[in-house]
Amino acid sequence: YEPAGSARTVFADTKGHWSEKYAVYLNIQGVINGVIKDDGVYFYPTKHMTRAEFAVMLTNYLGLSTVDFSHIELPYADIEKIPKWAMNSVAAMYVHKAFLGKSVSDSLIFDPDAPITRAQVMTALGRTLPKGMGATEINFFDSSDIPEYAVDYVGILVNAKVLTGYTDGTIRPNLNVQRSEAVKMLYGLY
Repeated sequence: YEPAGSARTVFADTKGHWSEKYAVYLNIQGVINGVIKDDGVYFYPTKHMTRAEFAVMLTNYLGLSTVDFSHIELPYADIEKIPKWAMNSVAAMYVHKAFLGKSVSDSLIFDPDAPITRAQVMTALGRTLPKGMGATEINFFDSSDIPEYAVDYVGILVNAKVLTGYTDGTIRPNLNVQRSEAVKMLYGLY
């Protein structure tokens, strides 16, 4: 075990970025890899994370073998849009009830290329935690903006100190998550 702040970054674009230690740690743990280019490996910390990318990241965090989920039939109407590299992770997250899909026009979709929102990340993370973890009262200025499906999970993650919100007292649940924010939240579970 090596403390997150002491490892040398493998990503060409995280040096000095506030998320560097989280990205390095999750890379060492095998949770994230980055994109290989001619001049290095890139994490793209300010890019929005897609739902498919987060499904892969969360599957890796949980240490699930994606091969175990290759036979799962998914109920999503947009299954042909799920990239091959993410398909088994999406199936794993469906089986583990971390991702249940989105209802759109009487259809259940996964929406793999859509940016994932903070509330969706918090919900997926909360669903993977052991049952019985207690929630705490949510006291953010924008608590009323938290979608109903996410409220209990936000309370659990706040109680576990995985989420602290922004310095202005908000949690901004409906904002799209940057890749840097996703690794910070996931790092908080270690």
